[in-house]
This record gives sequence, structure tokens and C-alpha cells, in this order.
Amino acid sequence: MCGILFSINGDLSLESLKLLRHRGPDNQEIWRKANVTIGHTRLSIVDLSTEANQPFHNEDNSIHLTCNGEIYNADELRSILISKGHFFNSKSDNEVILHGYEEWSSGILDRLTGMFAFVIWDERLKRVFAARDHVGIKPLYYFNTRESFVAASELTVIKRDSSELNPIALGYYLGLGYIPSPLTLYKEYSKIEPGHYILWNERKGLSTHKYWEPPTDIKDGKEDFTELFHEVVSDHLMADVPIGTFLSGGLDSTSIVVALKELGYSTEALTIGFPESKRNESAVAAETARSLAFPQSIIDLYGHDVMSLIRKSSQIYDEPQGFSALLTMIQVCEVAAKNYKVVLSGDGGDEIFGGYNWYKNIGGIQPNYKSRFANRWLYMLTSNKRFLRSEVFSNISDLHQHAWRLFPRFLPEQINRLLSDYQINFNEDDLLEPLRKHFVTGLPLKRALQRVDLMTFCADSINPKVDRASMAFSMEVRVPFLDKRMIEYGLSLPLEKRFENQPKQVLRNYLRNRVPESVLRQPKQGFSARMFAATHFEEMKKFNLNNSKYLDYDSQSLNDSQEWLIYNLHQNLNRN
Repeated sequence: MCGILFSINGDLSLESLKLLRHRGPDNQEIWRKANVTIGHTRLSIVDLSTEANQPFHNEDNSIHLTCNGEIYNADELRSILISKGHFFNSKSDNEVILHGYEEWSSGILDRLTGMFAFVIWDERLKRVFAARDHVGIKPLYYFNTRESFVAASELTVIKRDSSELNPIALGYYLGLGYIPSPLTLYKEYSKIEPGHYILWNERKGLSTHKYWEPPTDIKDGKEDFTELFHEVVSDHLMADVPIGTFLSGGLDSTSIVVALKELGYSTEALTIGFPESKRNESAVAAETARSLAFPQSIIDLYGHDVMSLIRKSSQIYDEPQGFSALLTMIQVCEVAAKNYKVVLSGDGGDEIFGGYNWYKNIGGIQPNYKSRFANRWLYMLTSNKRFLRSEVFSNISDLHQHAWRLFPRFLPEQINRLLSDYQINFNEDDLLEPLRKHFVTGLPLKRALQRVDLMTFCADSINPKVDRASMAFSMEVRVPFLDKRMIEYGLSLPLEKRFENQPKQVLRNYLRNRVPESVLRQPKQGFSARMFAATHFEEMKKFNLNNSKYLDYDSQSLNDSQEWLIYNLHQNLNRN
């Protein structure tokens, strides 16, 4: 896992690359030719030799690659490419992208299984080819004009001090808790959307292309889960360094540990403990570890210095996040990275197998359009009744309800008041557009919402949370549930009542008779910092939120959740 940097007619340098050293402390290298600069910082995991250092170049030095990622089917692709006459300089899994592009052009993306963000410079075509993996596990930011193109793993590396805030992106942050791709916090910069690639050259400029999306139909569900799951987890063990694994009391991480045990892979299970909370899961996780004879270490997290942790998060995260789980993620990654370069995590299980609490008590296949019409008028008539207005908003349509259940912070008219200095009209259609473009009518509603969450909340909140926290301490987190094979299996399962009577029935069936029954009875817990530090958030309230130069509001009118959201934004914008 690594940090990448690319510039054509830009002003990036070795000093720019040093800003990514935390993503790759083992080697930093820049390649230059004429007006092209390609940089790479390496965290050595597969093929530890110097031959695997990047950037990579093809046989005649006409194609150049810098990549951040892991390609789990690299051995298979390498064999195919060697049979077609390609020569490899290393055993690096990333090098298959270079020769795969040379052989199949953009078609290489259809063949890749893994997580990745990369930039290729094709001197023959004088063209940039850049892509991001299927669900945005790995980040890639860029800036472009007709004359120049610049890209990097983190926004702070390429952002100029004079960059102008994007008020629409601020609106999404206040309404959804994250900034959806391709937007960023600043007008001039974008991030490649999950499942997309871009092409750029000086003559044609930039074009964007989709190469993958989650399944849009329901299949028979007859594929054997255990066989598929074990294959995926086994593939995620590709490494020349030791791999650890996170283990909570939940079904996702427990399933991964069970798979590791059955695959004969012995490693340490790292468990987060919250001694200050009644919702501490570490005892359940310890019971699982004992039953599997799995080595375990418990990392106890305390909320004694939340303010310091918030300040640290503002340095780590290049864009603000509205979910306080990023604080606990920072703490556990900092501890885990002392012993491991790679850790497996259960992230993605809630999207793939419908585990979130907000999937409970949702409607059928199609929204009730008659009710939607009536509620939209009622919404307009309740403009001065804040609590009634939020209740009506959530009943306009399935997507209105979903957005409000997932992140009940600010309504569109509140966002407009907060951003009054920018004179924007951020309405409910604007707020829901990132969700709507992934919503497929005709699918069972739960599957449609899982699909939406995967490509929005997961891609733009969960994945950045994990990537930035882990890479800040030079550690890679792998997520087997977000492997495209698992996604295509889980989101195309029939919606059967016997399978949906409990969240994640697929995983429950897998774990039954493999772990203590108490694990299956364990209620779902969140990862929020409030779990262990609610009382310590009082310290945050001492901060004077009034007189903001970014937003117009009276801090006395904010509830705790809104106050956290705005405070975190302030910290992010004032990081320097």
C-alpha cells in the first residue's frame, strides 16, 4: 500500500512527495521526463525487493504507472500476460496493471480483483489514464485544466492555499455527513468516483467513464457462501509480511476470524475495548477468541483526551467527516500499526448483508407517490415548525426517509441559512441527488438502499475513515466484504422473509455451530466515539462556535450532534 502523485505541466516536487511519506515510509521515488512528474511512496507488503519499487515502466519505457493498492488475482493475470509475451521486472501485484493496460487498454479494469487507485502515463498516446477501485476503498484526488493535470492520494498534497471552498460540498457535509464523489471541499479539485476511470490529454481535455456498478438484479442465491467467502478471505492474505485482524463482538469481524481459523491461518486478533462504556464488546470478542483458540490482544480506548484526538483527526483527514467513529479508528490504528503493516477488517458487512439499524421497518418495492405528493405540500406548509418539518421531510419518499434516518442533522433550508453568505439554493433534490443516482427502482427496497449506501455512505465516509486513519500510521487495512465478488453475491440475494427476519442472516447461518451462541445474540453496536466518551464531549462545548467565518449560525440553537458536526468542520478548515 502506498501514496501516489502525478503531474503534467504542474508544480509538484520531491517536497510534495514528502507529504505522503506516512503512506509509504519504505521507499520514496520520483520519475521525471520533460513536463511529466510521477511520484510514489511505498509501504512494502508484496515482493519486498527493490525491484518492486515504483513507478513502474514497461519494456520500451513508453508506459508508466504509479499505483496504490492490492490486486488479489495478480498471479492469474501475470500468467496470462507472460503467455502473451510480456516481461515482468518484479513479483509485485501492481505491475500486472501496467502490462494489463498495455495488452487490454482500459479493459484491464474488468479483470482486476482488488482495491486500487492508480495513474498511468501513456507516452505513445500522450494520455493520462487514472482509475479508482469498484467501491472507492483507495482514494485519488485530481485537478485539471486544458493544459495541466495533477493527481495524488490525498487532497492536501495538491491543494493550493488560495483554493476556494465549494459551498455545495459544504451543504452535503452538513446534510449527509460526508462530501460525495466527485466533489471535494474545494471548487477546483475532484475525486474519481468509485467504479470509474478518467482519461486526459492536452487536445481533448478530461473525460469520465464508468466501468463497474453494483448488481441491478436479483438472482437465485444458490451459490455457496462458505466456499466463496473462504476464497475471498484466502486471497486477502496475499502478503510477504505478517497480517493481523480486527475482532469485535459483531458478526462481520467474527466471520473473518472464523474463516482464518478454517483456512489454517494463525494470527493475532486485535479487539477494541471501551472500559468506560456499558456497551463494551471486548468480553464477547474474548469469548470468540477463546472458543477458536485464537491469540488475542485487547486495546482499551479511553475518552480522557477527546480534544487532542479531534485535533489529530483534523490533521489526518483531508476532508471533514460527520461521524465521530473516525476518532476511535485513529486510536486503534495507531496501536495496531506498532506490530502490523496489514490488518483485516469487517467493514462492508453492513452494506452487503443489510446490517444497519436503519434498514429496519422500511417499506416495499416502490415509493408511494400519492403520499409523496401530499407530504411535499405538507413539508412546504410547516416551514416554521422545525420538529414537525423534519418528520414530514422523512416521509416524502423512501430516499428522504433513508437520508434522515442515516444522518439526522440539518434540513435543506437550515443548510441554506448556515451558508447564507454563499447565496446558494441547496434544496431537497440537491441533497438527495448523490443517493438518487444509485437508487434502482424495481429492486426490493432494502436491496436498493444497500446499493445506495455502498456507493455513497460507504465509499465516501467509511472507506476514507479507514484509509486515512490506517495510512496515517503506515498500515494497510483490507476489507474482504468489499471485494467485488462478495458485493455481487450479497446485493443480488433474493429478499426472502425467512432470510431477513434478522440482520445478516447469511453470516448468522455461517457462524452457527462455529462460535458461542452468545455471539449471535449480541445486539449491534456502533463504533462512535460517543460510546466511550460522551461525558468528555462537554469539553468541546467550551469552544466558542460563534463568529464563524465559514457558516452563519447561533451556537445556542444547535443540538449535540449538530455542534459536533460544525466543530469538526472548524477543526478541519483551521488545520494550519
